[in-house]
Amino acid sequence: MHFKTVSKTTVNLYAKLPPGTTDAYICDGTIITLMPESDDYVCCMYDNDGNRMKMISLFPEVPGLNFLDKLSSANTVCPDRRKMVMAMCMLPQINILDLDTGEKRSVAVKKGYRNWKNILNADNENQNIYYTAIAQSSDWIITLYHDSTFLDWVRNNTVPHVHIYDWEGRFKYDIKVNEKLKAISYDEFSNILYGVDVDDVIYKYDFSRLDVSDISNHIF
Repeated sequence: MHFKTVSKTTVNLYAKLPPGTTDAYICDGTIITLMPESDDYVCCMYDNDGNRMKMISLFPEVPGLNFLDKLSSANTVCPDRRKMVMAMCMLPQINILDLDTGEKRSVAVKKGYRNWKNILNADNENQNIYYTAIAQSSDWIITLYHDSTFLDWVRNNTVPHVHIYDWEGRFKYDIKVNEKLKAISYDEFSNILYGVDVDDVIYKYDFSRLDVSDISNHIF
């Protein structure tokens, strides 16, 4: 196998993430972070000099470390960096955060979201798991949804559905797959969803027939 040698690229120090950062996105000089605090789980925005420009409270009734241990989420940011979505691992819901206004909108697909306070004091083994992976495009929020026991998920005994929302939080599609997917990535240019299963086999799914203008729910 032959590789082409290229000249060395220029590397410059850009910024340093704040201590405790659990997730981060960088756009136009702004660093968007998620981090636990003693009495909350928060979204913060910093400039590249490390100055905090904005803080948005996400779960003010939950100590940040408890959120990570008992609730947790799979996260992504809209391509225009104006919204963030949190697909909840232990709750059947997603949260869409407007990064300009700080408004948080929650959309649930089952009533189990009402029991979220009980989950904080329960063993994970006795809980259900819901959203475990997320991808995005300019039109879609694409997630893996299990609705299984935590132990079944850990033992790779579950086959997820693919849930698709638009960025307004409208639930658009519920797609059945036959593979035990654990990770996903979406190529917006080819309309292909790539999925990796528990044996590290990669599959691709053609999403070109999904209609962005159709706001009804679909099951395939």
